[in-house]
Amino acid sequence: MINSIHVAQTGLVAARTSVENVMNNISNENTPGYKKRVVELSEAEHLDSRNYGRGVAVDDTKRITNQYMYDNLMKQGSKQAYYDETSTILADIESVFFETEDSGFSSDLDRYFQAVEDLRSNPYNEIYKNNLSNQANIIVADLKNLYNGIEDRELVTRNSIDDDIATVNNILEDIGKVNEQIAQRLVEPNDLLDKRDELEKELSKFIDIEVDRTDEYELKIGGHTAVRYNTNIHSLTVVEDNIAQKDVYENSSEILMDDATDILTFQYNDSNSVSVTFGEIVDGSAVTEANKFDKLKYKINNDATLKNLITADIVNDKLVVISNTEGESGKFDSRLIFEEDSSLAKVAVTKNSELSLRAADDVHLEIFDQQLTLSSGSLKSMTENLTTNSSGNKLIDYKDRLDNFAKTLSDLTNSYIRNSDDSYVYGKKDVDINANSSEAVSIGLFSGANVDSLTFNEDAIVGLTQEKLDYLATHQWKSDIDFDGTSQNNTSFSKAYQTLLVEVSADKENTDFLKDTQDAVTISLQNNYNVMVKVDKDEEMLNLMKFQAAYEASAKIVTVVDEMLQTILGIIR
Repeated sequence: MINSIHVAQTGLVAARTSVENVMNNISNENTPGYKKRVVELSEAEHLDSRNYGRGVAVDDTKRITNQYMYDNLMKQGSKQAYYDETSTILADIESVFFETEDSGFSSDLDRYFQAVEDLRSNPYNEIYKNNLSNQANIIVADLKNLYNGIEDRELVTRNSIDDDIATVNNILEDIGKVNEQIAQRLVEPNDLLDKRDELEKELSKFIDIEVDRTDEYELKIGGHTAVRYNTNIHSLTVVEDNIAQKDVYENSSEILMDDATDILTFQYNDSNSVSVTFGEIVDGSAVTEANKFDKLKYKINNDATLKNLITADIVNDKLVVISNTEGESGKFDSRLIFEEDSSLAKVAVTKNSELSLRAADDVHLEIFDQQLTLSSGSLKSMTENLTTNSSGNKLIDYKDRLDNFAKTLSDLTNSYIRNSDDSYVYGKKDVDINANSSEAVSIGLFSGANVDSLTFNEDAIVGLTQEKLDYLATHQWKSDIDFDGTSQNNTSFSKAYQTLLVEVSADKENTDFLKDTQDAVTISLQNNYNVMVKVDKDEEMLNLMKFQAAYEASAKIVTVVDEMLQTILGIIR
């Protein structure tokens, strides 16, 4: 009978432990990261000859989880964070390009063309001249505002990266501290495991991670270890590797300088230029065929304006021009023009595309000087939209389109040639390499090779004759303008900008579609996971009644045995 009391006592302990576990589950129902616990019971080990057993043993209290499903949930959540961030960036860009029926760049562009038409109808009307001047200045201001709006968003993104990296490194430190506390326990504590899971999930929103929890804990980011055990913690750093633009021009027989009227001209952003003429004295000696690049280099490096922007050098008989500012902020447009008087022709010297470098920004993350290759997370969206050569960078495409628009506007309003059939050779670039360039008509209404350098020249208004206005008026319906130099997507000024607006809107819409799809996947997976691991009060109340009944039954056994013992003792007495 004493053995029966012991068996009943194990039942009381098991039922009490189970009831306490139920109460703990209900109490922590809303605790972030908490996973419901289940008490594991087993029959007590048989240590003697009793064949009826020794009762029940409380083995452990396990938390309900599925590590495979949880890791997959983090991966999907990381993808969701990527699309969320990209959608936010594009929403801000879309607001930069926002237009109404009567306001925005499209309307201002139409008003500019109308101002040209008005002045064309009366070239001497001062009111029309002032109106054209105002509308031209508005065009320049609009383009700069659009471009600055994109750059402002880039700056916000760059600052956000620093903030998020600080948060990521704090999370890594916290995971290391949790691992240290876990290592100090003989048995892995469920509360710390829940806390570590929650930290991993928060981390996965910023960056994609891989976690190995088999023997020794290891967390990797982009294939590189960030946390190992509890003592080896590596912080992330943001690295900017910006590339300065480099234009390389080859020497060739096309630019043979052997006549007193041969001129070699270097143009920078269509606003500054330096030239050398055959026989001219430069730096103490005459310009010859052999030293023309050296003399041009000297003039570039000693020009009051250009020397602060670029640096010229001669490498293997090639003229190399490098921006003094690394990255996108130092990009420029250059041309090398050779004018040979004997044929009245100009030659545009072709850049060496293999040796030339485009200005580029590269923002990436590193661990111990090892670059991370990210596949998802908000930080991937941020870094790729700041890296020039990234396939996912939409912002650089928008800026390039605006630069091309400004450069083309400047080119076409600079000069032209009117042919005998009343057709035109449009723009300075075509005029420069046209054999009849002596017939070129100079306008100089706009100048600049990109949005940053684009300016409207007020003085050009005074020289706008009827002939020049007739030429400018053709721009509004000219539909074969080459904006990107490829001659594949030729269009008009208005349609070029409308195409950009459509592209911005389409990029946002496509991203939102992917975002909504990913949201649905993540929510579905989260719901399935919650069903498995979250506390269900109805289920817990049923368990409470079940364990309460078990407790009462075990107590009843103790009462019965006590009564039996009292009876036996009474018989003995």
